[in-house]
Amino acid sequence: DWVMAHRLEAVLVAIVAYGTISIPQDGMKPKPSEERWNSLYISFDLPDDYDVARSDSIMSQYETYFIDRREEYGLEEIQVDFSRGRGSVWSPFTRDRREWYTITWHNIVNGLGFSRRGPMPKKAVFDSIRTNAPRFVGVRMSIDEVKDETKRTSVTLFGEDTETLLRLSSEVERRLRLIRGVTEVDSDVESGREELVLEVNRPRAQLLGVSSADIARTVGAIMRGATLSRYHTADREVDVTVRLDDEDRRTLDQVLGLTIATPGGERVPLYSLVDVSHDRGLGRIHRDNGRTRIRVTAISTQEGMENLRERVLYALGGLEMPRGYQWSFSGRFEEMREERSEMSLAITLAVAFVFLLMGILFESFIMPLSVLVSIPFSFLGVYWMLYLTGTGSNEMEMSYVGMIVLVGVVVNNAIVLVDLMNRLRADGMVRRDAILEAGRRRFRPIVLTSITTIMGLLPMTLGGSVVLGSAYNVLGVTLIGGLLSSTFFTLFVVPLFYTLLDDLREAAARIYSSMTARIAGVQQVG
Repeated sequence: DWVMAHRLEAVLVAIVAYGTISIPQDGMKPKPSEERWNSLYISFDLPDDYDVARSDSIMSQYETYFIDRREEYGLEEIQVDFSRGRGSVWSPFTRDRREWYTITWHNIVNGLGFSRRGPMPKKAVFDSIRTNAPRFVGVRMSIDEVKDETKRTSVTLFGEDTETLLRLSSEVERRLRLIRGVTEVDSDVESGREELVLEVNRPRAQLLGVSSADIARTVGAIMRGATLSRYHTADREVDVTVRLDDEDRRTLDQVLGLTIATPGGERVPLYSLVDVSHDRGLGRIHRDNGRTRIRVTAISTQEGMENLRERVLYALGGLEMPRGYQWSFSGRFEEMREERSEMSLAITLAVAFVFLLMGILFESFIMPLSVLVSIPFSFLGVYWMLYLTGTGSNEMEMSYVGMIVLVGVVVNNAIVLVDLMNRLRADGMVRRDAILEAGRRRFRPIVLTSITTIMGLLPMTLGGSVVLGSAYNVLGVTLIGGLLSSTFFTLFVVPLFYTLLDDLREAAARIYSSMTARIAGVQQVG
């Protein structure tokens, strides 16, 4: 009754209430959400000169470390793999097989600050490994927090020349390591092996009349041998390859001491024609659309992909890229942007389908707009419920699914309310009385319907079920938040906008009748 008597004030209250969805959250951090990592993966970069026995010894010590802390970390099984230059440890975390009410009690006790026994929280596991795991000179350890994609972002460098990309990637790595909160930086370059580089000294080679091709062929023959013409026998042909004995090419000094003939017949040692250096090459060359690319990934201890992206942008500001080279964000960040775009399109289509259906049922395309008002106010409840429960941005996929479901659910209460208003007015009741009477009649079924739906969602919301890395309680949180806010606002905002749109429809009808009468009068005069 107050809403009908103070429509302007009610509109302002509704606008202010919905405007709280854009309140800046700087300084108001939601409580940390429960960790959802499914498994632990740690990669190791071993020196290339380590033989199998030494690599086995190092990885065995890591295996012993994790076996000793298996119960403390909550690990189900431990798998260790290694090859030359690389190693890894993978283990799934122990699944929580407790009932939903047990998990709820555990969360309540934990939230009150009482101590609890059991495996360490996943974040504490990662911090413990970084602090306490064995360390070896030349061995680099990289912890991949598999399911926390909000703590990582990737930068991809594109260009033509691999050497230039390697130089740029080194600079990008250096800058990313300076970002506060970034714990690890990994790139495609690290999958490569140590290489011995023989660079031709061009001025000296030209002075002696030896070409780069001659030097390359000589080195190739030294290392791989040279293929000669086939040896023909009476009944077959035999491939012939000549090469040095292993004893004659075992050391670098032996190889560089071999000689090459100059056009003048003089023989010069190889070391006088090349400069020797060591470098790490690419273990694999990636090309996208014909351009070579190198990906650099930064992992942060702080949640929030957008925040990490802003810090990366600041760190790479002023990075000079040669002509024809560029960088862009890639990886999970771009995937999440595409997923959000697709979900937004799905929500838009859901609203459009509901609007078209109601337009057919109400035989009007103006009055259904009063029903659609309940949808954005349900999203208001979703926003605050996710905030109050501390849902992380890495768990938002199920929230988008819940919002799509809400589009078809929250309009039900508004439909039965508006439908009764229309029927009461068709029976001769004035609009104000019809709205108040419809509110009295529909209040009980609207509230009871929402309560029963919310009660049915409680086991899923309070439980800890995780399927393929997606937390299903987020879906319940989304639906409950949307139902709570839409149920409350449906009883007030829907009648309010019903009257405003009805006034708009009547005004449009009067304008149309006036224009029609004026056109008819002009035609009669004519």
